Amino acid sequence: IALDPPAGVARMQRGVGAIARALAAMEKPVISAVRGYAVGFGWSMPLASDFVLASDTARFSMVFSKRGLAPDGGALHFLVRHMGHLRAKELVYTGRMVAADEALSLGLVTRVIPDAELETQVEALCADLLARPTRALGMSRMLFEAATSSNIDHYLELEAFVQSLLNQSEDYREAVAAF
Repeated sequence: IALDPPAGVARMQRGVGAIARALAAMEKPVISAVRGYAVGFGWSMPLASDFVLASDTARFSMVFSKRGLAPDGGALHFLVRHMGHLRAKELVYTGRMVAADEALSLGLVTRVIPDAELETQVEALCADLLARPTRALGMSRMLFEAATSSNIDHYLELEAFVQSLLNQSEDYREAVAAF
């Protein structure tokens, strides 16, 4: 389907752009479980996550250049943050396949797990996070975003605001009492 440029931009913003924005705006940590192939936008989504648990069968590729496209779904935004420009360029320009163990060594997955244990470990991580003060996790997620997108002065102002807000919360009082 041939689209004029404005229509193509609108389609991208409603599609993969909207998904990337929704993942980035989540107020809770995002967990991706990857088994098999995660290519193109299928890799963009895990890159936007806070935890990427990969089966030892997982394979990743920024296949876009092999299809005459540039990465979408925020892939470059997240790749550069995870691994820097130089390494990200190599993966994007070549579109080569990356095995789970290499993705771990590049800092692109949190853990590599035997395939048969993937669901069990994802469920255990979810249970662990659900047992924690959710507001503090959400605020920490916001601070991670600010830490990579603002200067130190702006970040420290935001950090001070978040800490003062959390110090007044019931979750904080309960955690201090439990400690």
